[in-house]
Amino acid sequence: MVDRNSFTETLRAVSEIIRTSPEPLSKDEILSYFKDMELGQEKKDMIFEYLLAPHDEEPQENSETEEPEKEEPKEESTRELRGYQQIAIDSWADAGFKGILNMATGTGKTFTALNAIKQKCSLEDGVLLIVVPQSEIAKQWK
Repeated sequence: MVDRNSFTETLRAVSEIIRTSPEPLSKDEILSYFKDMELGQEKKDMIFEYLLAPHDEEPQENSETEEPEKEEPKEESTRELRGYQQIAIDSWADAGFKGILNMATGTGKTFTALNAIKQKCSLEDGVLLIVVPQSEIAKQWK
């Protein structure tokens, strides 16, 4: 059985290596970082799905002179969780529903968190605290 924490940490590390590497890594080079883990094809596919996920979120410049854009009402999303997003939710649940989603830009942290909340709320009632470092991010939760 694969230790989720080790798997997740290795996945994050490989993601950072790929991001900073001047040359692209081959699939074999990527999988070599996971050589001590017994991975089935499903886990290998999840690795590549995570690493190939779009990173289209750009950091926003915060200018006080700019007029804030009016937000359009968001429609209920019908998209499915990606494998790595479900792994993050499962890890959070295994940790007693406590923790931080430490995911790269553009990998769907908000979407993952919303689905985690839905799963938790389907189990029991309770209080939920969401902490974000910027008011722009807080707007995503409205």
